[in-house]
Amino acid sequence: MKNRTLRWLGVVAFIALTSPLFAQLSGSYTIDPSGTGTNNYTSFTSAISALSTSGVSGAVTFNVKQGTYTEQVTIPAVTGASAANKITFQADPTNTAAATVTYSPTGTADNWTIRLNGSSYVTIKGLTITTGGTTYGQLLNYTGSVTSINILENTFIGVAGTSTSSYFGGIYYTSTAEAKGTWRITGNTMSGVSYAIYVYGSSYTTSLDSVFIENNVINTSYYGLYPRYAKYQKCMVTPSMQRAHMPTTTCTTLCMVWMYKTTRLMQEPAMVSTSTRRLPQERLCR
Repeated sequence: MKNRTLRWLGVVAFIALTSPLFAQLSGSYTIDPSGTGTNNYTSFTSAISALSTSGVSGAVTFNVKQGTYTEQVTIPAVTGASAANKITFQADPTNTAAATVTYSPTGTADNWTIRLNGSSYVTIKGLTITTGGTTYGQLLNYTGSVTSINILENTFIGVAGTSTSSYFGGIYYTSTAEAKGTWRITGNTMSGVSYAIYVYGSSYTTSLDSVFIENNVINTSYYGLYPRYAKYQKCMVTPSMQRAHMPTTTCTTLCMVWMYKTTRLMQEPAMVSTSTRRLPQERLCR
């Protein structure tokens, strides 16, 4: 009897040690500082902590209530994330005002408001992303291997002024970084940024399959769109894409669109506009 009891205790201990401590996330949740209940998180930090601890077993959507969230947001790799189990942070559809995320970086080591850190299958939609920095002010940063990302219908507000420094990038990377899979960056509004959208790959064999950059309204002080090493690149350049100032440099050092090392290119016919005059599409660089 004693040996049988010990065996059962061993089985129970094994199950306890090998089972997840918390249930995996699946379905819809809210991020609301004033919210309550098991499906509400009071900050991005607490929501991401739950993702990191528990992983996901299905698609997960965080509906972010209106208001200002003064916190630095870092989204890591999440267990269970996949093409079927996407993770979405979006402005709550019932909001009547902006859901704003802001952070004040003090150096290169913390220069981002939102960071994708080796994360995959993440969508960020409908948020306002700002910075309280002055010398540093990247808005959305990514690092590590980052796969199949959607950046949709957000408002990016930077503080670049006329700076050409990457410290003020809208969407920018920190080495070592590798964009993979399919990236979609669509319907965003950007102002006060130096590099607006820089999607970084290092080779055809390890990097992006496709990148789609469409219908974004951009005001930039330096580079506009810079997708790098994707097999398929589609960029729609619209008349609302502006540069804050017009330096007298050539396309090899500055351009509104630089589509680097692509095997297949689709670029929509359009004119590129600046605040002072219109430019024909020789500003498209390859």
